[in-house]
Amino acid sequence: MTSIDLRNPHWRFAVANYIHTTCGASVDAAVPELAQDLPGRLPWRIEARIHVGVLVVAWTETTANRIDVAGEFDEGRFQKVWSAIGTARSYSELSVVPELQPEFSWRSLLLVVDPICDGVPLEHLDASLMAWLNDRPLAHAEEINRRRVERALPAPPRYDLDAIRNACWVVESPSAMAQGTAFQLDGVGFVTCTHVVLDGEGRRHPDLITYRTDRPTEKLTIRDIAASAPLDLAVFQVPAEKGGGLTMSEVEDVPLNAHIAVCGFPNHRPGDTCSLSPGVVTAHRMKSGVRRLLTNAGIVAGMSGGPAVGRGGEVVGVCANGAEYIQDARDTEDQSIIPIGALKLLDIRGRPEINALIRSKISEPYQGVKVIEFDHLSPDGPLAVSVPAKNAKTRMPLQVTCAACRESSQVLIVRLESER
Repeated sequence: MTSIDLRNPHWRFAVANYIHTTCGASVDAAVPELAQDLPGRLPWRIEARIHVGVLVVAWTETTANRIDVAGEFDEGRFQKVWSAIGTARSYSELSVVPELQPEFSWRSLLLVVDPICDGVPLEHLDASLMAWLNDRPLAHAEEINRRRVERALPAPPRYDLDAIRNACWVVESPSAMAQGTAFQLDGVGFVTCTHVVLDGEGRRHPDLITYRTDRPTEKLTIRDIAASAPLDLAVFQVPAEKGGGLTMSEVEDVPLNAHIAVCGFPNHRPGDTCSLSPGVVTAHRMKSGVRRLLTNAGIVAGMSGGPAVGRGGEVVGVCANGAEYIQDARDTEDQSIIPIGALKLLDIRGRPEINALIRSKISEPYQGVKVIEFDHLSPDGPLAVSVPAKNAKTRMPLQVTCAACRESSQVLIVRLESER
């Protein structure tokens, strides 16, 4: 068929059906993945008139609960459309006429055709129909699809690199050949890992210093270290260093696939800047009663103690374990982060205001922490305590403080006793 016969009493239905089926077939052939968002699937409505030898068609796809409808133009609407058409015939000409803009959308169009021998040439319909499909309907479908993708895969976060770099400090002990990272946390002080500031016997590294990479000659002394070996978490203070800290996140359970960035100084050398490696949370792993975060972001030696920040730029954890070198990062799954909520298990002696701030920020999953005092802590390391099941939850971490010297605190795992 090369034309639609206008002498047929049902020519309006014929024109409308041709538009409908052509749309559906063209979409299926070119972009089937967008078919649900493009014309050619739903009922239609057509208003058409032949006036002084010119065919004017207004076609609209309606909704699933309607039926196909063919009819005549409303007189007032037709006169308005006719006066604006002039000599325009193609879609590119008609779609730019200001008075005709209401006739075009992603599901409606206006066609103007000069019949030949009482017939509508299909090539004329096809040209305008394809031009319209590739314009408004396709743009609409692509936008809808883009929004779907964004909902399914949120855009990566944008981190405040300057704020993160300004908060991160190098921690070194030249004589112990130890180097790591610490960061300023608002209201708390400097946060790092225990193994960055203490040796395996729990002694402070000799000649321990910290400095910013933009002020490498200003090496400052570290004081007031509060640390937990089982947690591998420490807090310290630096004299006369105020402000510039990051904010503690109030997100208490970072979910899988959450965006995260690990920051620090991998195998730091003079002149290096702070490294930021983005990734996601890939798994959780229990260690010392705390559920750590595993990530596919590369944590490398020297980044221990650095901040792990979430998509809002707030600190969600502390980098703890990783690989020796960046090229080995994929050889271990244990790229682990201590959740920032574990700070609540530290007793920062002599600083009740810091303890109160941490506890006000974090309520779960550490709100069940109990403080138990013993006559003296075992020098051999963490103890295991048995308590009635009604008084504790399985694997609840405990903070244990020596009642005599108040010099140590250790986090223990509860061993439940069955009640008889």
